[in-house]
Amino acid sequence: MKENIHVPFIIIRKKKIPKKNNQLSLTIHYPENYESSITFAGLFRSPIPNHKPIVGTALTQTNRHTFTHIPDGDYYLLVCSIEKTMNPLRYFVLNECLRGKVEEVLHFPSSEHSHVEVHLRPPLPEDPPILINLPKLLADSFPFRNL
Repeated sequence: MKENIHVPFIIIRKKKIPKKNNQLSLTIHYPENYESSITFAGLFRSPIPNHKPIVGTALTQTNRHTFTHIPDGDYYLLVCSIEKTMNPLRYFVLNECLRGKVEEVLHFPSSEHSHVEVHLRPPLPEDPPILINLPKLLADSFPFRNL
């Protein structure tokens, strides 16, 4: 005789996370006579960029950007720029790229900053290494392109 075995099951529904209206405008300043090829800017959970940014962008023709839909939290704004060059291998050597950051932690939604300015400078010995894969980040920012 067969016994009826009841196996409970759970239905899991992903809670839709509402988009936040948090935003931050950024202006990047480059040293005189510097010609940027690609500038990466992003909000990170730690001051060491060893993970994908919470929000980020790759800029090629402008020095201004507005981040939108920033999730609530505390973030570090980090920027790096790769100089225009005829040597394609230089795009993968990140220890020489210009860097900049906002010194204080940015808090959302209560950040008093709606606009920040970052002045890029050559790397310093005490700078943390850039551990994120910037070429992959660039490719991910253009999802409909064949790269």
